[in-house]
Amino acid sequence: MAGILAVLDNKATSARKLSLARFDICGLSLNSTEDALRGILSGVFRGQDLVGQFSATEFLLLSDELDGTEMAQSINIVRRAFEERYGREGTLLVGIATLEPGHNSVEELLARAEQSLQDDRRQYQVEGLLGLSRVLGSSVSVQSESTLSPGLWKV
Repeated sequence: MAGILAVLDNKATSARKLSLARFDICGLSLNSTEDALRGILSGVFRGQDLVGQFSATEFLLLSDELDGTEMAQSINIVRRAFEERYGREGTLLVGIATLEPGHNSVEELLARAEQSLQDDRRQYQVEGLLGLSRVLGSSVSVQSESTLSPGLWKV
């Protein structure tokens, strides 16, 4: 976890813009979560975006090229791909936040991403009760690979 937070702190002080997606994967075995996310993200995001494990089932994706709207559009593509691959076997919850240099601290960015993740969790519960599709109607308001910290990868 320290590796991704160090990169986040560094990028927050140097990037023009920075978007953060916080993923929580539920229902898959712990050994499968990284592989599941890695495979899907590599088909959507570019090679300079970084992903790191934040907790046992949570991951952070950092992009200094996407604004909040672009990140939300990309996340909806990720949601569809996840649902197509795992169906009801697993659940992908996502929170996003965008840092504007000089306006937010890393702590505020993480807190906003956490709040967005909790909002997504509540929306998922409501959609499940109503029998709605997780994707339809859902929206979510550099270094070389060899020098990355352990647990970080490019997508």
